[in-house]
Amino acid sequence: MALVGTLVLALFGSVAALGAIPLSTPVPTATAPSAATSLATDTLSRIALLEGALRNTPTNAKAWTDLGRAYVRRAYETGDPTFYGLADRSFTMATKQRGDAVLITLGRSGLALARHDFPRAHRLAEEVLTARPDSIEGLINRTDADVELGRYGEATADVETLLDRSPGVAALARLSYVRQLNGDLPGALVAMRQAVSAAGGGGVDRAVARTYLGDILLEKGDLPGARRAYDLALTDDARLPIAIIGQARTLAATGGTAKAVSLLQALTARFPTPGALILLADRQRADGDAKAAADTDQIVRATEKLFEANGADVDVEMAVFEADRGNAARAFMLATKAYRTRMTIFTADAMAWALLKAGRATDAVPFAEQAVKSDPAVASVDYHAAAVFAATGATSRAADAIRRASRNPWFSSSQADAAAQLAQQLHVSWPTRS
Repeated sequence: MALVGTLVLALFGSVAALGAIPLSTPVPTATAPSAATSLATDTLSRIALLEGALRNTPTNAKAWTDLGRAYVRRAYETGDPTFYGLADRSFTMATKQRGDAVLITLGRSGLALARHDFPRAHRLAEEVLTARPDSIEGLINRTDADVELGRYGEATADVETLLDRSPGVAALARLSYVRQLNGDLPGALVAMRQAVSAAGGGGVDRAVARTYLGDILLEKGDLPGARRAYDLALTDDARLPIAIIGQARTLAATGGTAKAVSLLQALTARFPTPGALILLADRQRADGDAKAAADTDQIVRATEKLFEANGADVDVEMAVFEADRGNAARAFMLATKAYRTRMTIFTADAMAWALLKAGRATDAVPFAEQAVKSDPAVASVDYHAAAVFAATGATSRAADAIRRASRNPWFSSSQADAAAQLAQQLHVSWPTRS
């Protein structure tokens, strides 16, 4: 789970970490804007001020550095990856003007996280920490890169250091995530509630923390609690896309499909984030509107190309998306590419799911085993593993996995019926969905 830079997975909303918002969702920074200030307005104003200052004084290296960081922040708010290129250019200009090399490197590390270039993000974070060992933001970036590279032991150690040095919202949110990856959902819930409290009086940090709290509550099976958390997140910052996605998911789960679709259509009209588009397509398909769903799927693929054109790696997200849509060959190609870069719970899950969809269940088993080895509290991962185990005759293991997944029957609109059918075949009780 990364800093505001790593927005891509949150915006794709596919391979679950924290409920349906997956690994690398942007988490709160160390400081929050004023409760009275909308993040969107605050960031836009900051960008306008910096751009204006640079028109007058184009040699201001610090302004170029600050502008690069503001562009990455704006990308998070809108889901627009074109801000990555603007951020990259700003950091390049800051370097030409001989700005603070460490701060520029820190900014580039955050940008690399946003683009899912995790080896580069880790390397740059290490450079920052070598130059300034007390850099909290450098430690945050290294923690996030470690998680995304599957270095869970190192990430846990960094979280402990963060808690010692700066026991605030950023450290607590990451503690929550590490706990969830290790199957400690109650502990994850406690830490995220603490993160909400640490975020203070409002603003984006509290909105994001409340959104993640909603994700954990949803993963725990507390649908009313999740809905309240998302609603409260939207009172902090009404434009936060991931909170709107969460609200739509809970609405759909309680029978409010029409309102959920309306929310998603309004969101994607403003910010065509892939996470919202994928959920919209799932709802359209579940409601029997195959044509609309197919059209929305094509928009997702077009958005994938936009992210890639702006230097973002979305292979693991699209692997699961394509596997869900039955495009096994492309899913396997994307999953393989992602797994070669980072052997994590979620890339292993993508490999297992793609192989199963390609008719290679036996080959999928080692990846499914890797994905559930630490017993992560993520329903989609458990469901995928259950399907793999069942396909290879390991019914006891399959039943255990689908039982874990049943905690959150709302994990996916596209796979809900298949998950319920598998549970029935394995004689496991599956909660009734609205």
